[in-house]
Amino acid sequence: TCEAIVEQIFGELGEPPLPPERAGLVFYDPEWHRGVVGIVANRVAEAYHRPALVLGRDGSTGMAQGSGRSIAGFHLLGVLETIGDVFERFGGHRAAVGVTLRAERVDELRERFNAAVVRALTHEELQAEVVFDAPLDLRELTPGAAEQVLQMAPFGFGNPAPVFYVPGVELTEPVQAFGSMQDHLRVRLPGPQGRTLTAKAWRFGSRAQELAPGRRVDLALTVDQDLYSLKRGYAGWGVTLRDVRAAE
Repeated sequence: TCEAIVEQIFGELGEPPLPPERAGLVFYDPEWHRGVVGIVANRVAEAYHRPALVLGRDGSTGMAQGSGRSIAGFHLLGVLETIGDVFERFGGHRAAVGVTLRAERVDELRERFNAAVVRALTHEELQAEVVFDAPLDLRELTPGAAEQVLQMAPFGFGNPAPVFYVPGVELTEPVQAFGSMQDHLRVRLPGPQGRTLTAKAWRFGSRAQELAPGRRVDLALTVDQDLYSLKRGYAGWGVTLRDVRAAE
């Protein structure tokens, strides 16, 4: 599934930030379904603030084939044009690309793409920053409100998911670690009508103490589509924790 691929890649990368010498990311697995690699690339680019290419295999040709997603201020197609000889074909625009190449050249692509991104982006441009779109009271985050947010989807480069600022949240329950490396967290938050909202905090394992019961914190959150849960009969949306700080 998409979530399994994301978790596999996040497990390989570890917690952000990545060092500046790891600037362009390429991931390939012949077992990955090519129908979800674009979604995965977007998740990786967003989480690590790095241009990312994610590839599966075309079963009919044996070629490595996939998608790439960019970050703000970076012309992804323009950089691929500087290493175009590694591909059988490629195309797209500054924000998103599709690529096809021989599987035996993926390692070469990984090295050359990273080097090209290192040359193109400064250290400052590789630093992610959280920009808030609107304040949010979690008591107002009803299913109807979440659906209104998701009407703006699909989210990605050029249409990023809105980031909500949630100040002064009183934490009362311990976080729950999950994932093969136990490096992701589920954070239970006070929601509407006395109910509890569970936010996923990807790669926040080392920051669990910041989310301990009794803490009062300011949060940055996004409301995201959750197709995996929807297929299992649950709500088709979820909350993702983007950042946390101690409340003043």
